[in-house]
Amino acid sequence: MALHLATILGYQGTQPYDSLHVAACLKHYIGYSRSEGGRDYVYTDISDQGIWETYMPPYIASIDAGAATIMSSFNDINGIPSTANTHWLKDVLRTQLGFKGLIVSDWYGIDQLKSQGVAKDDKEATYKAFAAGTDVDMVDNLYGRQLEELVKDKKITMAQIDDAVRRILKLKFELGLFEKPYVNVLPDEKRFLLPDDIKTVEKYAEETMVLLKNKDQVLPLENTKKIALIGPFAKDNEHVMGSWKGFGNPKDVIPFYDGMIKEYGSKANFEYVRGCDFDGDDKLEFDAAYQAALRADVVVLYLGEKAWWSGENASRSNLSLPTIQEDLVKHLATTGKKIVLVLSSGRPVELARIEPLVDAIVAVWQPGTAGSAPLAGILSGRINPSGKLPITFPYSTGQIPIYYNYRQSARPYQGHYQDVQQGPLYPFAHGLSYTSYEYSDIKLSKDNISKTEKLTATVTVKNTGVRDGLETVHWFIRDPHASISRPVKELKFFEKKAIKAGETITYTFEIEPLRDLSYPDSKGKRILEEGEFYLKVADKEVKFTLN
Repeated sequence: MALHLATILGYQGTQPYDSLHVAACLKHYIGYSRSEGGRDYVYTDISDQGIWETYMPPYIASIDAGAATIMSSFNDINGIPSTANTHWLKDVLRTQLGFKGLIVSDWYGIDQLKSQGVAKDDKEATYKAFAAGTDVDMVDNLYGRQLEELVKDKKITMAQIDDAVRRILKLKFELGLFEKPYVNVLPDEKRFLLPDDIKTVEKYAEETMVLLKNKDQVLPLENTKKIALIGPFAKDNEHVMGSWKGFGNPKDVIPFYDGMIKEYGSKANFEYVRGCDFDGDDKLEFDAAYQAALRADVVVLYLGEKAWWSGENASRSNLSLPTIQEDLVKHLATTGKKIVLVLSSGRPVELARIEPLVDAIVAVWQPGTAGSAPLAGILSGRINPSGKLPITFPYSTGQIPIYYNYRQSARPYQGHYQDVQQGPLYPFAHGLSYTSYEYSDIKLSKDNISKTEKLTATVTVKNTGVRDGLETVHWFIRDPHASISRPVKELKFFEKKAIKAGETITYTFEIEPLRDLSYPDSKGKRILEEGEFYLKVADKEVKFTLN
């Protein structure tokens, strides 16, 4: 959980807080992403063991790292909304995990207890949220209007009020808000789009872009003279910022088209045709796009989702691209030209109908203000792609939910959808490179360990290609037999390293039994059982025993 520690330190620094840091808030506690049908704000039904297994670990790690605040979520947990859930806010968060910081509701979260059917009016909503442990009421001001009456009615005590106020004031003191309640506001030119910051976000964007497909090594486009740039994203400067762009301004975004022009200079000739809009049924530019493709050596086709098609309150029943975009792919494919699909989206997209028609696919997600230079660098070969999928790409929407660490089933040879392929289109951790890597067998420091011993595992990776690259090694553990059924495999550690062409690098994973081999029960208690375990890296697997 080193990532959570780094994130909390990035926000908060080390106490006492200084003017360059803020209090971190963990959201949304808990199980918010598990709402029925993937629809925001609706009911969530998760087993307690599932909560401890999947959803609690990042909260525990962040609390241990010193996170100052936590936001309750909208969703129900076992029928009780998080904002009014005494068990998960008090019994678990306060008592079991020892969280001392303040708890804040989500936006109008207390008022919405009424629409969730657990409070008949403002007064009851206020009582249930406050009594459950929610310290701060965000926006709806029910606390301001109702708490005094609840104290008079002796439903809430002044001691409870004092506890909540104490947590709030303590954080304000630690943040220095009483000594210096206002920050120094610098002019925009000294705060935003600074050269070093642009370089940083370009590097982040570069390493998150994933080369999903590269048939016959059509990429990189190193000696290509005529390139057709087609698609609604080619000159887009808005949707690439995503739905939570904040103060991002389209005028500051360099479109993909401009990035390609700058990247290649006079080394290639470009012809741009939009081809179609993001959606709708206007095919008037299809023929112009077709003719441009015929004149080109290769087509770079920029498709994807509008910013608000994903993100909060953007639930959709289908993950495929709009029909107009798929039709454009099919139309251009009839030219017989090589097609490189650049896909911008805030989530996996269903590509089953168009994936066979294109030669390469680069998932760029929503790279923001400075995504064009990294993408152009990947297409030209200046940058060797190194991103790996953090989520599974389903073959079809109907396969959802589909993920790599599913539980073992009663009949693994049955229970599959009959009308689509069994596996995903692109699995978790998939990502191609312009070079090749060769993995050695996994070596263990010993084959048998006790519950108090550590086990060191190593694997060497050789860059067998002609390009320098960055390779991420994913360490998975499989526990085939346990008192509570375990997933078919679980990611326990990953590490990314630079490997020069011809160089061999060693990756090491130190297994701590309690941390890496145990699992929680429905109360959060860790269970560590003896038995056989399997450690897997790429296509290599080795067995060891815990005694």
